[in-house]
Amino acid sequence: MVKSLDNGLQKHRPLLIILSIGIAGLIIAVFLAGGAGERISILQADFGSDVLQPGEDTSLTVRIKNTSATTDAHTVCITVTPSDPDALQVENGEITIDILGAGEERVVEFSISVSQSSLPGKYRLDVSTSAIELEGENMDLYLEVGGG
Repeated sequence: MVKSLDNGLQKHRPLLIILSIGIAGLIIAVFLAGGAGERISILQADFGSDVLQPGEDTSLTVRIKNTSATTDAHTVCITVTPSDPDALQVENGEITIDILGAGEERVVEFSISVSQSSLPGKYRLDVSTSAIELEGENMDLYLEVGGG
């Protein structure tokens, strides 16, 4: 099941750092966020299986891209958080990439486990990206658990 980035997309606010320089206390505001539209985009998110049964495992593959043409992104975090951690568990729910170059794409993979006690239904996973220099994105994904 492939989900597009239009599904639950939200922007993070740019990071603002205030530096104090010199004896006179000159304040300089430095915006580290890139230009308009430059972000760590979630291009694609794909589960290894469309429907899982209680006790089964699957993978979640997430493809991200630094949309900036000029700014490298440092400390890029991709986080997957289940809305119901009793039903779904994410192994290594956060992956950090030291540097994602301008225009560069990367694919990361998470392991998802369905609890034996999970009831049938759709369970939400929140996928988010963040970086020091650029905005991130959020995406809601849904994993279906069958009745066995």
